[in-house]
Amino acid sequence: MAKETKEKFSIKDLTSENVNEQLENAGKYGKDIIEMAKKNREEKDKEKAAKDFDELSQKAEYFNFRLCLMAKMYKDASKACDKARNESLELFKRVEAGELDAIGFENEQKKLAKEFTKDLDKSREERRDSETRLRNKFPSGNWWSWDNEFFNQVAAAIRRMTEK
Repeated sequence: MAKETKEKFSIKDLTSENVNEQLENAGKYGKDIIEMAKKNREEKDKEKAAKDFDELSQKAEYFNFRLCLMAKMYKDASKACDKARNESLELFKRVEAGELDAIGFENEQKKLAKEFTKDLDKSREERRDSETRLRNKFPSGNWWSWDNEFFNQVAAAIRRMTEK
């Protein structure tokens, strides 16, 4: 039977009578090694859990920022839409009042569409700048996979909303 604790081996102690026992014991682990391995494993498990938690908390923070930016973009678009609608109603009131004819109304509508588009483009540029700043806040680059797994689904749903 192998010894409970492995003694330090010295080449001077090697004999033809104990060579097989020495070779057999060479591959066995002592209690101290087993305890050290268990402790190392526990530490590695804790480190992995801490890394996983860090990733999760960064992801949650990123989503919160990104969703707030999305909400801001839609609020800006809604304001631009309300502004264009109100101005379009004013144009129609001018038609009813005899101030504008059909051609004048169409020309004013075209100007209104240009302004509406300009407002949306401005909001889009602001959002892009903000998203770049957000991505720079997370230099690990993990935001790419976070965006893909969540916001691709959201973008698809938004496209479905605008389909005819």
